[in-house]
Amino acid sequence: MISNGRIVKENAGLWSIAVYITDMNVTREFRVRGDMHVGGLMLKIADETDVTKDWSDHALWWPERNKWLTHTRSTLDQ
Repeated sequence: MISNGRIVKENAGLWSIAVYITDMNVTREFRVRGDMHVGGLMLKIADETDVTKDWSDHALWWPERNKWLTHTRSTLDQ
């Protein structure tokens, strides 16, 4: 890909995040960018689980910081 006249790797800025989904008792790995918002990650998780259910009462837990990520508009790099 070319951006502003420079060649940029397609996966530049991407990193993996492991998410444990308690309802399914599985861990899934997702490729994300730091500018992705928490709500976008939650939507991605719901889309890729192949389970039809209401996920609106679920949230993301960050064990290293011992806190819930409740601000869905916050980006992952904040």
